[in-house]
Amino acid sequence: MTQPLIYINSWPGVGKHTIAQALAVLLGPNTRVIQIHNHLHIDLAEAILPRTSADYQDLRLGLREVFLRALIESKDTWDHIYILTDFQTSNPLGGTVAEEYRSAALARDCTFIPIILDCDVDENARRMMSAERTQKVAQEGKGMLVDEGLLREMRGRGQIYEFGSPEEVVVDVSRMEVGEAADVIAGHVRRVVQGEVGEEESG
Repeated sequence: MTQPLIYINSWPGVGKHTIAQALAVLLGPNTRVIQIHNHLHIDLAEAILPRTSADYQDLRLGLREVFLRALIESKDTWDHIYILTDFQTSNPLGGTVAEEYRSAALARDCTFIPIILDCDVDENARRMMSAERTQKVAQEGKGMLVDEGLLREMRGRGQIYEFGSPEEVVVDVSRMEVGEAADVIAGHVRRVVQGEVGEEESG
């Protein structure tokens, strides 16, 4: 059986990358778990084109198509669980991009498990402006958001995209430590894989 794709979607700075790392440990060691952080392809795109370029979104689309095609077509990926992190809102572009991942799971013939991380806006801002995150941006030059005003503006005009599927779970991580959040998600993933979520919904 082809292993699932786990798609973690949340606002910048909530902690999806750190939670995904902890989740990968919990889901192993008997199964290989690979994390694909969204900045792996965002940073590559920005090394080629600025975000203001009219061709930027087409470049991002092309990069996604390359790695999603590999997850679909390469048998070498089928026995690995992939955890993909992202930031997509419910606007038309965000919904289109998020649905690319669900379509890839369908073509891969595997379970698609969306994880939506919710977080209080003030806590989100605090985490985003943490010394660890800002230092990482300064040292590595990554394109991660560290602008509190922009974060609050984005959150004021939109919502994180949700799929509405039985396999989806929304986890409020506002008052959770990383390990606790990862444990909650790992429990949900195991229930989905074992078919218990569908049974709960139909029962």
